[in-house]
Amino acid sequence: GFCMMINGDIYEKIGGFGKEWGKGYGEEVDWCLKSANELGVLHGCYTGVFVYHEGSVSFGQEMRIEGERRAGELLEKKYPGFNSKIQSYVYEGALNQAKINLDLSIRSSKDTHLFISHSFGGGIETYLNTKYVELKKSGKDYINLKVVTFADLQYWQVSGSFYTDRYFEIGDIAGLIKWLEKRNLTSISVEHMGNASANEIYELLKLLNKSYSLMLHDFSWVCPKINLVDQLGRYCNLRESTTCELCVEKSNLPSPSAISFPKLGTVASLRKVSYKIIKGSTVVEAPSISTRQIYLKAFPDIDVKVKAHHRERPFKQREKSYASSKVVAILGAISDVKGLYKYKDLADYMERNYPNVTIVFFGYTSNDELLSQNKNVKITGKYSGREDLLKLIDIYDPSICLHFSIWPETFSYTLSESLSLGLYPFYFKIGAVNDRLTKCKLGQGFSVDEDVSLVAKAIYDFIK
Repeated sequence: GFCMMINGDIYEKIGGFGKEWGKGYGEEVDWCLKSANELGVLHGCYTGVFVYHEGSVSFGQEMRIEGERRAGELLEKKYPGFNSKIQSYVYEGALNQAKINLDLSIRSSKDTHLFISHSFGGGIETYLNTKYVELKKSGKDYINLKVVTFADLQYWQVSGSFYTDRYFEIGDIAGLIKWLEKRNLTSISVEHMGNASANEIYELLKLLNKSYSLMLHDFSWVCPKINLVDQLGRYCNLRESTTCELCVEKSNLPSPSAISFPKLGTVASLRKVSYKIIKGSTVVEAPSISTRQIYLKAFPDIDVKVKAHHRERPFKQREKSYASSKVVAILGAISDVKGLYKYKDLADYMERNYPNVTIVFFGYTSNDELLSQNKNVKITGKYSGREDLLKLIDIYDPSICLHFSIWPETFSYTLSESLSLGLYPFYFKIGAVNDRLTKCKLGQGFSVDEDVSLVAKAIYDFIK
């Protein structure tokens, strides 16, 4: 609804946009549905006009994701069945011919980079957004290809800098290839298999018949759980596939593995196909030394280069807080593998022994209710971008930040954020967080199984 023409008489009868929608998302859909339901108004899409809209500029990427999520929930509540109806309309392809015509009319001869990825946000999205900006500055186009799921059906979704989103049924790989071959693809990078299986990615690359690079953003190529954490909640250090089969059997797989892994069925099959994909890449990169070492354990004869997502910036302590702050920060979305239960144990111990220390979660957790039981814990809820985070930091004024993930993160943009804020790091000696801070000779590290009393005392001694 970024470009709408509204009949003035109908507007007078229906009124303006509802105030409950706030800024930016859902209000125009609500208005259209209201006018259709109350006055029988028909709505059309005029395919003879093209208006270019650069997405997420007004509100930013993070606010867009949150805005779309909230709007979707409100629309479904107010108009039950709306989301399924609109998705069915998109996938049925009523506007496909118009989209094809548009593609043909605006198709550029510019060099175009194809990214094969997923749609689950996180560090990969941050990484790709940076790449998109770089390509745009250099006058190049990009295409993002991923597999999306709707009503138990899967589709290849194609989006990009100058292309309207296109959908191809998962089995229509020939149609997808035909469409991609009309683009001036000069480079391809595999960022993640997402909802696709390793087999589907392998077949796609084989049919494209072009060289490609690959970035090892996580451990999905060797572990269906993605993070190498076993069914008991411990880092497994990459075991043999026979041991992993038992772990997978007793675990709830995260998205996207819950969708893609059953197509292969076994960890051994996953690793076999993943090896062919990785081995076939002209360049394989990992964001950290530990990520490279783990993959070499799985595939000893592959060549993996270490390339961090950005250079380390000089650390400057947050001067405002160091005189008196007894606030400990934890940033981002905290799940089990991001240390949820480690933080709970720490909060319990500090509440009994150091009650004047406050632990603030800048964001949210997978179990806010559990942590809210502690009087020394505060949870801000999800924040909208860096500006919002800075305001929260000024309010609570922390001096240190904890990084207690129990899986070997491959880079950690959260660490980058906390260091840029001048928060002294306390961390577990595992993964990229350990790699980066050890190289910088910064922070205080602990083993993942360190006694909570020693961790708590170290924190208190630092901030008292």
